[in-house]
Amino acid sequence: MGTGATPVEVRITPDGSWASTQGNNYSYLISSHDPTYDYSGDAVVMTVYFNNMGGADPSGSSSIIINPRASTDIIGRLRFNYEQPI
Repeated sequence: MGTGATPVEVRITPDGSWASTQGNNYSYLISSHDPTYDYSGDAVVMTVYFNNMGGADPSGSSSIIINPRASTDIIGRLRFNYEQPI
């Protein structure tokens, strides 16, 4: 992920409404994601935007947690890994 990193689109297919929260080390790799919730219960495409990572940045991971609306139960987690180039 260097300058001009391409955003990643993830299809969320819930069984009801959901909201997302920032997971472990969220801001290390991820600059933002949209949408952060959906109350329709329909499938939706979430776009995840990444920070620009360079060769000097250490390897690491970031995650987004998907919860049922008004609950702290976890129904899904998106984890993204960054491996430092050799």
